[in-house]
This record gives sequence, C-alpha cells and structure tokens, in this order.
Amino acid sequence: MLGLISMALNLGACVGPVVGGVVAYLNGDHIWVFWVLVIVAAVLFGAVGLLLPETARSLVLEMGRISRDSSSPLPAESEKPSRSGKAAIRSALRNFLNCFRIVFYRDTFPTVWMHGSFYTADYSFVAVLPDIFGQVYGYNELHIGLAYLPRGGATGTGKLMDYNYQATIRELGWPVSKVSGQDLVRFPIERARSRSSYWLLIISTGSMVGYGWAITYSAHPAILLGLQFLQGFWGTFFYTTYSALMVDVFPEMPSTAAPATSVTRCSMAAAGAAILQPLLDAFGRGWYFTVLGLWSGILGAAAVFLLRRKGMAWRRKRSVLHSAPAVDA
Repeated sequence: MLGLISMALNLGACVGPVVGGVVAYLNGDHIWVFWVLVIVAAVLFGAVGLLLPETARSLVLEMGRISRDSSSPLPAESEKPSRSGKAAIRSALRNFLNCFRIVFYRDTFPTVWMHGSFYTADYSFVAVLPDIFGQVYGYNELHIGLAYLPRGGATGTGKLMDYNYQATIRELGWPVSKVSGQDLVRFPIERARSRSSYWLLIISTGSMVGYGWAITYSAHPAILLGLQFLQGFWGTFFYTTYSALMVDVFPEMPSTAAPATSVTRCSMAAAGAAILQPLLDAFGRGWYFTVLGLWSGILGAAAVFLLRRKGMAWRRKRSVLHSAPAVDA
C-alpha cells in the first residue's frame, strides 16, 4: 500500500510540472497555471476528505468503542462535560509544543534529520531544474516540464521497506509475521527501517556530485535525466521511510509525530530554497551539488549509525522516563 501512496505522491511532482509547462507554453500566461492548481487542489481535497480511511490506531479504536456503545442514549446537553476556554487553549498549546519537543528526543532527532535533510535535497532538485534546462540547455516551458518526469522512480519504495522489515525479522530468528503492539518494545524497528540506508547514501551522494559536474561540463541531457531518476528513488525512500519510522515509535500519537516531521522538513526545505540561488551564484552548480551531496551523505551516515546502534535503547529509556503509551510502542 505504501508503494502506491509513494507513487501517487511522486506522480504529482512529476506530472504537475508537465501540465504547468503545457499550460504556460500554449497560453503564454502563467495565471492559467494558478487556476489549474486551484482546480486540482480542490478535487484532491474533496477526494481525500471523502475517500481516505482513518488508520490512526487511537482514533480507530475510539470509533469502534463509540460504535459498540451506540445503543446507549446520548447525554443531554447539560450532562456534557464543560471545558473552559483557558483549558482548551492550554491543551492546544501543549499539543503544539509537543510537536517541537519530540523532534529533540535523542532517538527521534536522527529520524527527523534524515527525513528533513533529504526532503531539502529533493526540493533543491525541483527548484533548480528550470534554471538548468532553461539557461544551460535552452529548453522551453513544455520541455522543462517534461524534464521532471524521470523523478518518478519511487514506485519500489514500499516493496523495499517491506523487504527490509521481513529481512530484519529473519535475522532475529523470529517467525515471519506481523510485529505489532508491545512487540515493538523488543523489536528493533529502527534497525529494520534503516537497513538499506548506507548503500543508498552512497548512491545519493554520488548522484548529487555527478549531477552538479555534469551540468558544469554541459553533459548530454540524458545523463542528467538518468541521475534524476535515481534521485526520485532515493529521495522518496529516505523521507518516506523515516516518516514511517516516526509513526512506528509514536503509534498512539500520529497526529503529533506527523506534524513534527512536516514542520521540520518544510522549514529545512524553505531554508534550502532560500539560499539556493545565492549559493549557486557564489560557488557554481558543480560545487553546490558537491556540498549538498557531502552534507546530506556524511550527516546522514552519522544519523543512521546512531539509530542503528543506540535508537532502540534510547527509545526504551524514553519510554520509562515519560511513561507515555506512544513511547511504549
């Protein structure tokens, strides 16, 4: 299922620029690109709201309890518990701050870093493509949009995650079955999720460095498109896998874990996009992508090392300190 979701997410990033390029090329007016985005966003918003099932364990269990108790009468308005405005504000503020607090736990910070840093690298590619293919290769809007298509190389992400999960279970000598609930206290989920990370870090670093120097020496566009295909795979693998790991270690608080990763990745990606052009002007494309590759590769390897060596122990220790159901899992 995750593979299909990853494919859908990557499909938007691939097809969107193509549609935008076609609209801009045919009409010569970018205002139509805006209206196409509005229409697509409205359709997707309605589809997600109406068709996407709820999978958060706490909400599903609660809805099941309500369904079983549906025969009992609803409490009268006067019997419903009242909640002061100040209490509601404090609760909302506490939930908001929890998103930031869990980012800096020892066992979750490497996970959030992997998620955010490769999301930043991925969107650096997205932001720089018009400059590369427009200025260096002289492509028009339509051709620039088509250049985004090779990024759809993430369809195997879910399968690879499943393989890593099952392989870790076999290495431990456990029965090859679903590991759930309290089993995660004993199961090294960090080790399972990060299993393929080292060799993908090598590929990602090499592809980013090679991409920068291929642009510098005006290599054939097919080389760039091939490297973009690799980038589409490893980029989606990293931020999908480590986003899933955050939910794995906070199964009762997915609505807190997911915003924590979202805020971090969007902040890092925004900062990366803001400094993109100044760095390109200062260092050139070759050195920019070299630094980007080494930055994500070296720090990513350190994060994976910590997760694999210390992640499970840190998670257990945090479980004892905080005594939260989300951490116990």
